Amino acid sequence: LPISKQIKFTEGGKTYLGSYRKFYDGALTVSSVVQESKAMAAVYQIQKRNIYITTMILCVAILGIYLFSKTLTNPIRRLVEGTNRIREGDFTTEIPSSTRDELGRLTTAFAEMGVGLAEREKIKTAFGKFVNKEVAERVLRDEISLGGEVKQVAIFFSDIRSFTHISEQLKPNEVVEFLNDYMSRMVDCVNRTHGVVDKYIGDAIMAVWGAPFSLGNDTENAVNGALMMRESLAEFNIGRGGPKNPIIKIGCGINYGPVVAGQIGSTERMEYTVIGDAVNLAS
Repeated sequence: LPISKQIKFTEGGKTYLGSYRKFYDGALTVSSVVQESKAMAAVYQIQKRNIYITTMILCVAILGIYLFSKTLTNPIRRLVEGTNRIREGDFTTEIPSSTRDELGRLTTAFAEMGVGLAEREKIKTAFGKFVNKEVAERVLRDEISLGGEVKQVAIFFSDIRSFTHISEQLKPNEVVEFLNDYMSRMVDCVNRTHGVVDKYIGDAIMAVWGAPFSLGNDTENAVNGALMMRESLAEFNIGRGGPKNPIIKIGCGINYGPVVAGQIGSTERMEYTVIGDAVNLAS
Protein backbone atom coordinates (compact mmCIF):
# COMPACT_ATOMS: atom_id res chain seq x y z
CA LEU A 1 0.00 0.00 0.00
CA PRO A 2 1.25 3.56 -0.71
CA ILE A 3 2.30 5.63 2.30
CA SER A 4 1.73 9.43 2.24
CA LYS A 5 3.32 12.05 4.53
CA GLN A 6 3.20 15.88 4.80
CA ILE A 7 5.71 18.11 6.55
CA LYS A 8 6.23 21.82 7.23
CA PHE A 9 9.70 23.28 7.65
CA THR A 10 11.56 26.59 7.59
CA GLU A 11 14.73 27.24 5.65
CA GLY A 12 16.47 30.54 4.95
CA GLY A 13 13.76 32.46 6.76
CA LYS A 14 11.03 31.06 4.53
CA THR A 15 8.43 28.45 5.32
CA TYR A 16 7.89 25.51 3.00
CA LEU A 17 5.32 22.78 2.72
CA GLY A 18 6.53 19.36 1.67
CA SER A 19 4.90 16.02 0.99
CA TYR A 20 6.01 12.64 -0.25
CA ARG A 21 4.50 9.30 -1.05
CA LYS A 22 6.11 5.88 -1.12
CA PHE A 23 5.17 3.14 -3.52
CA TYR A 24 6.15 -0.56 -3.76
CA ASP A 25 7.24 -0.88 -0.14
CA GLY A 26 9.52 2.10 -0.38
CA ALA A 27 11.13 1.14 -3.62
CA LEU A 28 9.68 4.31 -5.22
CA THR A 29 9.23 7.66 -3.45
CA VAL A 30 7.60 10.74 -4.97
CA SER A 31 8.15 14.06 -3.13
CA SER A 32 7.23 17.72 -3.73
CA VAL A 33 8.16 21.01 -2.01
CA VAL A 34 6.49 24.40 -2.37
CA GLN A 35 6.81 27.71 -0.57
CA GLU A 36 3.94 28.18 1.86
CA SER A 37 3.16 31.77 0.73
CA LYS A 38 2.64 30.56 -2.84
CA ALA A 39 0.69 27.48 -1.87
CA MET A 40 -1.65 29.45 0.42
CA ALA A 41 -1.87 32.59 -1.74
CA ALA A 42 -5.45 31.84 -2.77
CA VAL A 43 -6.44 31.11 0.84
CA TYR A 44 -4.86 34.34 2.07
CA GLN A 45 -6.65 36.25 -0.68
CA ILE A 46 -9.98 34.72 0.37
CA GLN A 47 -9.24 35.63 4.01
CA LYS A 48 -8.45 39.25 3.11
CA ARG A 49 -11.58 39.47 0.98
CA ASN A 50 -13.67 38.06 3.83
CA ILE A 51 -12.13 40.59 6.23
CA TYR A 52 -12.90 43.45 3.83
CA ILE A 53 -16.47 42.24 3.35
CA THR A 54 -16.94 41.79 7.10
CA THR A 55 -15.56 45.28 7.77
CA MET A 56 -17.82 46.81 5.15
CA ILE A 57 -20.86 45.00 6.56
CA LEU A 58 -19.97 46.17 10.09
CA CYS A 59 -19.54 49.77 8.90
CA VAL A 60 -22.88 49.70 7.07
CA ALA A 61 -24.53 48.11 10.11
CA ILE A 62 -23.05 50.72 12.48
CA LEU A 63 -24.12 53.53 10.14
CA GLY A 64 -27.60 52.03 9.89
CA ILE A 65 -27.85 51.71 13.68
CA TYR A 66 -26.65 55.30 14.09
CA LEU A 67 -29.20 56.64 11.59
CA PHE A 68 -31.95 54.55 13.13
CA SER A 69 -31.03 55.76 16.63
CA LYS A 70 -31.30 59.33 15.36
CA THR A 71 -34.90 58.66 14.35
CA LEU A 72 -35.52 57.82 18.01
CA THR A 73 -33.30 60.26 19.88
CA ASN A 74 -34.13 63.39 17.85
CA PRO A 75 -37.91 63.23 18.46
CA ILE A 76 -37.31 62.35 22.11
CA ARG A 77 -34.89 65.28 22.46
CA ARG A 78 -37.45 67.62 20.88
CA LEU A 79 -40.10 66.31 23.26
CA VAL A 80 -37.83 66.93 26.26
CA GLU A 81 -37.07 70.47 25.05
CA GLY A 82 -40.77 71.09 24.48
CA THR A 83 -41.58 69.80 27.97
CA ASN A 84 -39.05 72.19 29.49
CA ARG A 85 -40.52 75.13 27.55
CA ILE A 86 -44.05 74.24 28.64
CA ARG A 87 -42.85 73.92 32.24
CA GLU A 88 -41.51 77.47 31.92
CA GLY A 89 -44.93 78.65 30.71
CA ASP A 90 -44.36 78.70 26.93
CA PHE A 91 -47.47 76.87 25.72
CA THR A 92 -46.97 77.93 22.08
CA THR A 93 -44.25 75.32 21.57
CA GLU A 94 -44.58 73.54 18.22
CA ILE A 95 -42.90 70.17 17.67
CA PRO A 96 -43.05 68.83 14.08
CA SER A 97 -43.89 65.15 13.70
CA SER A 98 -41.49 63.53 11.23
CA THR A 99 -42.58 59.89 11.60
CA ARG A 100 -45.80 57.92 11.55
CA ASP A 101 -44.89 55.44 14.27
CA GLU A 102 -45.60 55.56 18.00
CA LEU A 103 -43.19 58.48 18.45
CA GLY A 104 -44.99 60.41 15.73
CA ARG A 105 -48.33 59.85 17.44
CA LEU A 106 -46.79 60.82 20.78
CA THR A 107 -45.42 64.04 19.24
CA THR A 108 -48.84 64.87 17.79
CA ALA A 109 -50.51 64.20 21.13
CA PHE A 110 -47.90 66.37 22.86
CA ALA A 111 -48.60 69.25 20.47
CA GLU A 112 -52.33 68.90 21.10
CA MET A 113 -51.66 68.90 24.83
CA GLY A 114 -49.72 72.17 24.46
CA VAL A 115 -52.66 73.72 22.62
CA GLY A 116 -55.00 72.53 25.37
CA LEU A 117 -52.76 73.97 28.08
CA ALA A 118 -52.56 77.27 26.20
CA GLU A 119 -56.37 77.40 26.01
CA ARG A 120 -56.59 76.55 29.72
CA GLU A 121 -54.13 79.32 30.55
CA LYS A 122 -56.15 81.80 28.48
CA ILE A 123 -59.32 80.75 30.31
CA LYS A 124 -57.60 81.10 33.67
CA THR A 125 -56.23 84.52 32.70
CA ALA A 126 -59.62 85.68 31.48
CA PHE A 127 -61.31 84.15 34.53
CA GLY A 128 -58.82 85.93 36.78
CA LYS A 129 -59.92 89.27 35.35
CA PHE A 130 -63.47 88.69 36.57
CA VAL A 131 -62.59 87.17 39.94
CA ASN A 132 -59.51 87.24 42.16
CA LYS A 133 -56.57 85.29 40.73
CA GLU A 134 -56.23 83.18 43.88
CA VAL A 135 -59.93 82.34 43.78
CA ALA A 136 -59.69 81.48 40.07
CA GLU A 137 -56.80 79.08 40.65
CA ARG A 138 -58.59 77.40 43.56
CA VAL A 139 -61.76 77.00 41.49
CA LEU A 140 -59.75 75.41 38.63
CA ARG A 141 -58.24 72.99 41.18
CA ASP A 142 -61.76 72.21 42.52
CA GLU A 143 -60.71 73.44 45.96
CA ILE A 144 -63.79 75.67 46.27
CA SER A 145 -67.17 74.01 46.02
CA LEU A 146 -70.75 75.22 46.08
CA GLY A 147 -71.68 76.32 49.58
CA GLY A 148 -69.65 78.10 52.22
CA GLU A 149 -67.83 78.01 55.51
CA VAL A 150 -67.72 80.35 58.50
CA LYS A 151 -64.61 82.55 58.58
CA GLN A 152 -63.38 85.54 60.53
CA VAL A 153 -62.57 88.18 57.94
CA ALA A 154 -62.01 91.91 57.49
CA ILE A 155 -64.58 93.45 55.14
CA PHE A 156 -63.91 96.69 53.31
CA PHE A 157 -66.27 99.01 51.43
CA SER A 158 -65.47 102.24 49.63
CA ASP A 159 -67.41 104.54 47.34
CA ILE A 160 -66.96 107.84 45.55
CA ARG A 161 -68.62 110.83 47.18
CA SER A 162 -71.18 112.62 44.96
CA PHE A 163 -70.67 110.10 42.18
CA THR A 164 -74.16 110.70 40.78
CA HIS A 165 -73.44 114.40 40.37
CA ILE A 166 -70.05 113.68 38.79
CA SER A 167 -71.46 111.13 36.33
CA GLU A 168 -74.15 113.59 35.20
CA GLN A 169 -71.45 115.96 33.96
CA LEU A 170 -69.66 113.30 31.90
CA LYS A 171 -70.50 111.28 28.83
CA PRO A 172 -71.02 107.52 29.35
CA ASN A 173 -67.67 106.62 27.77
CA GLU A 174 -65.94 109.26 29.90
CA VAL A 175 -67.51 107.78 33.03
CA VAL A 176 -66.28 104.30 32.09
CA GLU A 177 -62.76 105.55 31.32
CA PHE A 178 -62.59 107.51 34.56
CA LEU A 179 -63.92 104.58 36.64
CA ASN A 180 -61.51 102.08 35.06
CA ASP A 181 -58.53 104.31 35.87
CA TYR A 182 -59.75 104.87 39.42
CA MET A 183 -60.64 101.19 40.02
CA SER A 184 -57.28 99.98 38.68
CA ARG A 185 -55.44 102.08 41.25
CA MET A 186 -57.68 101.02 44.13
CA VAL A 187 -57.65 97.32 43.25
CA ASP A 188 -53.85 97.37 43.06
CA CYS A 189 -53.81 98.50 46.71
CA VAL A 190 -56.07 95.58 47.64
CA ASN A 191 -53.91 93.05 45.81
CA ARG A 192 -50.66 94.39 47.26
CA THR A 193 -52.02 93.91 50.79
CA HIS A 194 -53.19 90.32 50.02
CA GLY A 195 -56.89 91.14 49.83
CA VAL A 196 -59.58 89.88 47.48
CA VAL A 197 -61.89 92.18 45.54
CA ASP A 198 -65.31 90.69 46.16
CA LYS A 199 -67.34 92.83 43.77
CA TYR A 200 -67.93 96.24 42.23
CA ILE A 201 -71.20 97.94 43.05
CA GLY A 202 -71.37 100.85 40.64
CA ASP A 203 -68.65 103.17 41.93
CA ALA A 204 -68.26 101.16 45.15
CA ILE A 205 -65.61 98.50 45.86
CA MET A 206 -66.09 95.59 48.24
CA ALA A 207 -62.95 93.75 49.31
CA VAL A 208 -62.18 91.03 51.83
CA TRP A 209 -59.10 90.01 53.79
CA GLY A 210 -59.11 86.50 55.31
CA ALA A 211 -61.06 84.63 52.60
CA PRO A 212 -60.48 82.31 50.86
CA PHE A 213 -57.26 82.15 52.94
CA SER A 214 -55.93 84.08 55.91
CA LEU A 215 -52.43 85.37 56.60
CA GLY A 216 -53.18 85.91 60.29
CA ASN A 217 -53.07 89.72 60.15
CA ASP A 218 -56.16 90.41 58.06
CA THR A 219 -57.28 93.55 59.92
CA GLU A 220 -53.80 95.08 59.65
CA ASN A 221 -53.72 94.33 55.92
CA ALA A 222 -57.19 95.82 55.45
CA VAL A 223 -56.22 99.06 57.21
CA ASN A 224 -52.95 99.24 55.28
CA GLY A 225 -54.88 98.71 52.06
CA ALA A 226 -57.21 101.61 52.90
CA LEU A 227 -54.26 103.89 53.74
CA MET A 228 -52.60 102.96 50.45
CA MET A 229 -55.84 103.84 48.66
CA ARG A 230 -55.75 107.31 50.24
CA GLU A 231 -52.20 107.85 49.02
CA SER A 232 -53.03 106.50 45.55
CA LEU A 233 -56.13 108.72 45.37
CA ALA A 234 -54.01 111.78 46.21
CA GLU A 235 -51.76 110.94 43.26
CA PHE A 236 -54.82 110.33 41.07
CA ASN A 237 -56.18 113.82 41.90
CA ILE A 238 -52.97 115.61 40.88
CA GLY A 239 -53.85 117.85 37.95
CA ARG A 240 -57.57 117.22 38.29
CA GLY A 241 -60.19 119.95 38.80
CA GLY A 242 -63.19 121.30 36.90
CA PRO A 243 -66.55 119.88 35.86
CA LYS A 244 -65.08 117.43 33.30
CA ASN A 245 -62.19 116.40 35.50
CA PRO A 246 -63.37 116.73 39.11
CA ILE A 247 -61.33 116.01 42.20
CA ILE A 248 -62.38 112.66 43.63
CA LYS A 249 -63.15 112.02 47.30
CA ILE A 250 -64.02 108.61 48.72
CA GLY A 251 -65.40 107.13 51.91
CA CYS A 252 -64.10 103.87 53.40
CA GLY A 253 -65.58 101.44 55.92
CA ILE A 254 -63.84 98.46 57.53
CA ASN A 255 -65.33 95.83 59.84
CA TYR A 256 -64.03 92.54 61.21
CA GLY A 257 -66.26 89.64 62.12
CA PRO A 258 -67.69 86.22 61.26
CA VAL A 259 -69.12 85.64 57.79
CA VAL A 260 -70.12 82.76 55.55
CA ALA A 261 -67.56 82.62 52.74
CA GLY A 262 -67.91 80.47 49.64
CA GLN A 263 -69.42 80.15 46.21
CA ILE A 264 -72.96 81.40 46.51
CA GLY A 265 -75.48 80.86 43.73
CA SER A 266 -76.54 77.98 41.52
CA THR A 267 -74.50 75.24 39.87
CA GLU A 268 -74.66 77.19 36.59
CA ARG A 269 -73.88 80.67 37.91
CA MET A 270 -71.82 81.07 41.06
CA GLU A 271 -70.00 83.93 42.73
CA TYR A 272 -67.40 83.70 45.46
CA THR A 273 -68.44 86.15 48.16
CA VAL A 274 -69.02 86.63 51.87
CA ILE A 275 -72.38 87.24 53.56
CA GLY A 276 -73.45 88.02 57.11
CA ASP A 277 -74.13 90.83 59.58
CA ALA A 278 -70.45 91.81 59.58
CA VAL A 279 -70.75 92.59 55.86
CA ASN A 280 -73.86 94.72 56.41
CA LEU A 281 -72.15 96.71 59.15
CA ALA A 282 -69.09 97.36 56.96
CA SER A 283 -71.38 98.56 54.18
